[in-house]
Amino acid sequence: MSYTVEDGQPQGDAYFFTNKIREILIAEIYAINGYTNHIENSNMEDLNVAWRSIMKDEKKHYGMLLNLLRKYDQVQYQQYNVHKNVKQGQLSSMQKYKPEYDKQVILNNLREDIKGEFEAVILYEQHLIQIHQQDIKNVLYSIITEEKGHAEHLTQILLKYDSDKYDSLVWNRLYFLKLSIKTVINFKSLFQNLFFRQTLNLLIVMLVYLTLISRYHQ
Repeated sequence: MSYTVEDGQPQGDAYFFTNKIREILIAEIYAINGYTNHIENSNMEDLNVAWRSIMKDEKKHYGMLLNLLRKYDQVQYQQYNVHKNVKQGQLSSMQKYKPEYDKQVILNNLREDIKGEFEAVILYEQHLIQIHQQDIKNVLYSIITEEKGHAEHLTQILLKYDSDKYDSLVWNRLYFLKLSIKTVINFKSLFQNLFFRQTLNLLIVMLVYLTLISRYHQ
């Protein structure tokens, strides 16, 4: 979702909260284009299913954010009313695209998408603390949660196809078996220590009690 260039963001920093919404809209459009491109250039259906699902979320985010922008920017809303009937016009035939599957580096596309999701979270969380309108904050929080989910979803698909290890991210039966055994041993040791301390405390209490009883009878 990065739309920055080498020298920074070409349109400058967004100061008005409505322009912060536009900045997020640009990021969502960038993401939609990226996922569309990756789907059109992939014949791996499980990846395409994941990409379509995430792209559907990004389109939903775009709609949520554009509605907020129309609410707070009067001119934007006026222009919406001017152009809203355009979508009812006659449809032209869509241009067809012929992908070259053998030239695609699919895992790089996955990693690029994960990068984009993390970039989105950074941008949106920064705006979250700078925007004071509660309805916008609520929408942003919802979108941020989904973007974090997208990053985790894509990471799991990456681990499915990438033969290299990513430290403990790769699900390994032996690793988790060793971890489980170690955990059980630690708990057993803990309970043993607790039992020893409780027993010692009980013996001290009994000793004090017997001492008091002995003195009383004297």
